[in-house]
Order: sequence, then structure tokens, then C-alpha cells
Amino acid sequence: MGAECPAHIKAVTDRDGKVEVTYVATHIGHNVDSIPRSTHQMAKKRIAIKRMKLEEKNKSFNSSSIRTERLLTQRNDIIEELNCIDLTSEGFKGDRIEKLLSMIRIALDLFKDDDRSSDKRTLPQQNGSEMVDASRLVMEGDSRFAEIPYHPLMDCLTLSEAFVVVGKLYPHDQPSHGYRQIIDEEVQYDAATGQPICVDGKVLRKYRLSDYKWLTLGEVQDQVISFGRGLAAIGMQVDDRVTIFCETGIHFFSALLGANLYGGVVVTLFHTLNDDGLVHGVNETNAKFIVTSFELLDRIASFVQHCPKVEHVIYYEGPKKQKNINLPEHIKVWTFSQLLCLGHSEPYRDMKACPLPPKAIQLIMYTSGTTGVPKGVVATGAQIKESAMACGQVVRDIIPEGPKHIYIAYLPQAHILELSIEMFLFIGGVKIGYATPFTLNESAPGLLEGQVCDLQLLKPTVMTAVPLVLDRMQKEIYLKLSQRTPFSTDIFNYLIDYKSYWIQKGYQTPIVNQLLCGKIREQFGNRLQFLVVGGAPLAPKLQTLIRNSLEITLIQGYGTTETTGGCCCMDFNDLTYGRVGAPLNGVRVRLADWHEGGYSILDKPNPRGELLVGGKMISQGYYQLEEQTRENFFDEDGFHFFVTGDIGEMFPDGTIKIIGMFIDGWMLLVITISTCIIALHLNDINHTAH
Repeated sequence: MGAECPAHIKAVTDRDGKVEVTYVATHIGHNVDSIPRSTHQMAKKRIAIKRMKLEEKNKSFNSSSIRTERLLTQRNDIIEELNCIDLTSEGFKGDRIEKLLSMIRIALDLFKDDDRSSDKRTLPQQNGSEMVDASRLVMEGDSRFAEIPYHPLMDCLTLSEAFVVVGKLYPHDQPSHGYRQIIDEEVQYDAATGQPICVDGKVLRKYRLSDYKWLTLGEVQDQVISFGRGLAAIGMQVDDRVTIFCETGIHFFSALLGANLYGGVVVTLFHTLNDDGLVHGVNETNAKFIVTSFELLDRIASFVQHCPKVEHVIYYEGPKKQKNINLPEHIKVWTFSQLLCLGHSEPYRDMKACPLPPKAIQLIMYTSGTTGVPKGVVATGAQIKESAMACGQVVRDIIPEGPKHIYIAYLPQAHILELSIEMFLFIGGVKIGYATPFTLNESAPGLLEGQVCDLQLLKPTVMTAVPLVLDRMQKEIYLKLSQRTPFSTDIFNYLIDYKSYWIQKGYQTPIVNQLLCGKIREQFGNRLQFLVVGGAPLAPKLQTLIRNSLEITLIQGYGTTETTGGCCCMDFNDLTYGRVGAPLNGVRVRLADWHEGGYSILDKPNPRGELLVGGKMISQGYYQLEEQTRENFFDEDGFHFFVTGDIGEMFPDGTIKIIGMFIDGWMLLVITISTCIIALHLNDINHTAH
């Protein structure tokens, strides 16, 4: 009992010379049974005190209401004076700036009780530490393993089954998927060479777009089923591989679900892969079908002659343009519309669905290939379903509100972050509106003059992002501030710091929200409520700015392609910065010592080490790579584990912080290189736009 261990110890088990320490996560949303009894008693005491204060407050209501009215008048007078100040005046310098800041402080402090809501958020409770003999190599964080309220989708064993059930849960005339139609476009040319500018093999264009057009749930289901039948009509057999190589959109969504529904195994490839990577993925899986877009047909033509098994290429037409499709003679070319027509025709229109069984491979998702040849990560239908169940714990309280929300989809669907969240939200009844990085926000380079960006037109309530995208948004915010007045940035930073201070204490700041958030929220459509961040750790400073300036619930999570989506995620009420939350429902997370890198489960103040993630959603392994599968996956204690290669720090409340990554024994201070591939085209777009 010589070594000290952090708090929340649930059990210590000695087996074969090993000691396992299991943590109990007790922050908001965790199993009540795991919270110490003293915490329950403390909560009861607080409720009683709060009730007494409420009664006293009601008795003095008349006198306090008079004071409230007087303070409100004083505060409004100061705010009105602030609004009348000409901030662009040459005379407004030096001590006048300090006067302005003083007036803001007075306005905020005059009405503290109103500015900071009395309904404090509950903060995580903590225990004292215990002494244990922790001479072993693995420390383990307990997941939530909590019951989720019953939902009919829980009975589904695969995504295909869930797709069918969705049609019974929600009205068929309910808007489901939205998109913007291209009305006109202008090719962008390089001023120096006179040649068209290309990004990721595509010519850069500026667009004139329609408003959002919506497909109803009934239309989406018909499109998915008809596309699957169309694939069967041109020869797809059960267990055939269907490669999807195209941009984010309804065509990707329909192709994936349609192929799965009629027995096909979907193979996804990043459109940022080079030709060697694409040839590797297509040939390794013996894919007979490739689904792509009109814009990427030239990329297909550049490598498909090296893929002897390919028999059919299906492309989504997009705008009405002419193109000479130069593919080998043995490959048949179809449009997306032609397959839909085949699916509606006899004898295929009455064909019954024949999805693969739950334990069969349904998805082979290739990695970005950043660290070498891209690897195909295998996922079964059961694993995809378990991934959705794990997320259910975080959103359990808002599941009934699904149809009220709108999600904006613009990240690559070939990445597990976008694909898993989009599928999860779809089966939850959330409306999905598609966008592109070229037209996403006001500064996007693909918008012709006078066009409204996707965010302001769609007005989403839910959005995903990677830190690189948020970093670009932060730069845009500060650029606009610098163009206003010399001290706008200082005022903005002061308000952010003020709000962050009180939010961390569990209070709300409605006055600051009124002064600070309005203009920034307008850039996101003014309805955003939830922002899900993944792909890489989010810097605490950036997290503070985005969460407080947008007045949103920011949810940071962690997952990899090998974990079939998220395995750790913050709760809605988690007030911490720089962490990725606790293990999701049914997920087991371990830390293993990495002595060469100087990380140990005995580190103070918190244990650190390589993350090992276990659960039913963990991939079976890498496609046709038995040796690498054995190196990175193992079974123990009834759990299937993946060795992530990421370095984590485990806090006493069960939450985790990603602090690094090692590859081939070397520490990389940048995390999750694949995230850079997700946003690579955003960098290129930004560069060419300027």
C-alpha cells in the first residue's frame, strides 16, 4: 500500500501479478449508483437550503422588486450611453478607452443577480484519494454503463433495420434532407498562368445557388431503396463491394444505405487520396462498382485502368454540363438517375431488401493514408449499431426533440466523424442540410457576389467541426474586430474573459450575451445550439472563445475509425476545457504505461499513458492485414480492445484529456494527423481565395 492513487477508486484486483484500478466517473450524467452517499446527503441539504431561501425571497418580493426596477433603469441608462458613443471618433483614445471599460464593468455589476442566473449548474463532486499498491501497468476508467430510456430503434440490429424503422416512426411528409441547386458557376483562373485553379483535383468555381430544396422522408426512403434495387439490376450480388468516392451530399448518403439494404459491402475512400491510394483501396477489396460525382469523373479516368475488377461506374450528374467520359470499354457508365429509374422499373420495383446479417462486414472505411498506405478498417452492422447506442447516453434528454433540429453536413462523409454523426441524427429524426466548404460561411471562396452562405440560409441548430475549421473562424472574428476600431479586440477579449469566469462558476451572463453574441451568432444563422468537435483536441483558449461567443453547448469528443465513431464525449453540462469527456455508454478505456515516452499510470497529479479502448463497437481489424490487426487489437475480460496510439491523461472524475500521440516509438505533439486531411482542402481553398 505504498503508492498513492487518484480519487474515485471502485475496486482493486490482483491477478497474475497485475493490479487493476477501476475508476468511477461521477460527473453529470453518470450512473447515480456510483455517486458517494455523502454526495446524496449534501444534495438533499442544498435543496432544503434553497427552498428556505426561496420562501424568504417571496416574503421580501415587494421591496426587492422596487430595487430591481431601479437597478434595471440605471443599467439600461449606461447601456444606452455606451450605444451612443462614436467608437470610430479620433478623439476616442487612451483614457477614453479605460472609461468605456469602466462603464461596461459598472453595467455588468449593477445587476449581478439578474446577470448571473441563480440556477447554478451542478459541478462534479470529488472524493478524497486512497492509498493502493499500484505497481502494475494498466489503469482503467469506468464507463457509464447506464440505462438509456427505451426507444424502438434499440431493437434494430443493423443500420439497415434502423432505416426501415425510421419510416414508421416519423411522418413521410416531414422534411428530411436539404440541398442547394447550382444555378450558375464561374471557373476561377490563376492570374499568373491563366490556367484554371484546381483544389483536390477539382476546378475551383464560384457559384450562384438556389435556396435550400428539401426532400421529404418518404422521398429519401424511396431514393435509397430505388438506388439499392438499381445496383441489383446491373448485377450487384450479396457481399459485392461498392466503392463510394465522392463529396458529401445526398448521393453519398443514398448510395451507402441503398447498397447495404440490398446486400452490398460499402468501401469508402477519401477524395484527397492520390491515385496510388485509390487504386490500392479499389483493388484490395475487389470492388466491382464505383459511385462518384460528375466533378470527380476525371479522377476516376486517371486510375481506373489499373483496377481490373471494376465493371460499373455510377456518377451523380450535378449541373447540366457536357463532358467526354474517357473510361475503358469494358466499364459501363451510369448516371445516378438511371439507376433510380431501373429501381422503379419491372421486375425490380418489388424486389425485397436483403441486408447482410449483423455480424457480417458492412463497411470498409479506408484511412487517410497520411502515415503510409491507407488501411481498410472493417465494421459490421452490429458494431455500427453499438456505436449509435453509445452516443445515446449523451443525448438521452433531447432524443424526443429530434425533428425540431436541423444539422448542417459539410465535412467528408468518408471520415467516421461525419458519417457516424450524420447517420445517428438521421435515425433520430433530425433534418439534414448539405453544404460545402466552398459556400459554408460569408468568407467562403465559392460564393458569387450577392449570394447568401449556407450557414445563414439553413440556420442549423446542430453542427460538427474540427479544430482547424474553428481556428479559421476565430481568425475571421478577430479580423473583423480589427477592422472596426483599435480597441474593439480589447473589449471583446474582456467580455469573453468575464463570461468565462462566471460560466465556470455555474452562472449565466445574459447581459454579456446581449452585448457580445448577437453579431457572431448571426454568422451561423442565429439558431445554433450544439457544436460537436472531434478529430483532434481543441485548444482550451479556442474552446473558450467559440463556446462563449456563440452561446452554445460545445461538445468535444474522441474517437477513431477503428472505434467506429466516438468512444468518449463531454456531457452537455460539462464545464471543463481541453478534455474529451468520459467514456460513452458501454465503452471501457484503459491507460497503459509508455516508459520510453515518460508516461505512467503513477504520474501525479493524474495517471497518464497510452489509451486502450474496448467495447462492442470496436472494429474487427484491418482488411486483409492480419499482422497489423494482431498488433493493434486484442480481447480481454470480455472486451474487444483497440490500441489507439494516443496518449491520454485521466482525471479523478473519469474524464480524459488527449495530450499526445506516439507512432513507431516517437512522440508527435500534433494530434490526429488525419484531421489535417479532413481540412486540407479548406486550407487550399483559403489560399486560392486570397
